[in-house]
Amino acid sequence: LIILNKLIPRSIYYIHIGKTGGTWYREMIWKTCIPFLYKVVIGGHGSKFQDIAFKYKIIIIPIRDPYSRIKSGFNSRLRQGAPAYNNPWSNEEVAFFAKYPSFEVFVSSILQDKDGEGGYKTFKKINIHAKYGYEYYFSKLDLREAFKNKDIFIIRQESLGEDFDKIIKHFSCKIFSKSKEFKRILHSSNDKKIETLPNKKIVEFKNKYLSNEYKYFKIISNYKPPNENKF
Repeated sequence: LIILNKLIPRSIYYIHIGKTGGTWYREMIWKTCIPFLYKVVIGGHGSKFQDIAFKYKIIIIPIRDPYSRIKSGFNSRLRQGAPAYNNPWSNEEVAFFAKYPSFEVFVSSILQDKDGEGGYKTFKKINIHAKYGYEYYFSKLDLREAFKNKDIFIIRQESLGEDFDKIIKHFSCKIFSKSKEFKRILHSSNDKKIETLPNKKIVEFKNKYLSNEYKYFKIISNYKPPNENKF
């Protein structure tokens, strides 16, 4: 858990769902006046919504298309966290990436193998981004009830800069310095690599392994709070 400002009682909680732009958000928030007005709390991976909801009224939830998020999580560990981090593989990851040297090989293999379920379970076990998905954070909750009487802000990774800009304006803040990195994200998605998997395999992978992730993703992305805080 990272607390950016411990002195001010009013708090904003950011649920850190992996591969949705959390690292960028953590850097950009300091370029605004928000930390001077609120205690900004960025949750660690694994902090479930029900564990923190009773403590905070203002909650920011970042989301990203589940397939895109899982693919990014795979490739992030394939690069051992680079360029943002340098986290060497565990022994389990060494064996895993020897068997699945790319995301395309991974998807194709587990769809063909009789032990495909086992391959995906291994992936979820060793990959923090696969382990902590929307189902983990929001399962067993009536989200409409859970979001009641709270200011919920949804940030989409696909429009990260734009949604962040709107949050800043909502709190009557300004961004002190818009770096080239901010402007790049503001005007484009950072995940525009050409998809090499056939669409049929992508659909099959989504249906077989990501159906629950999409269920929660759709609930959150379609949420319309009474106070119109959704952009």
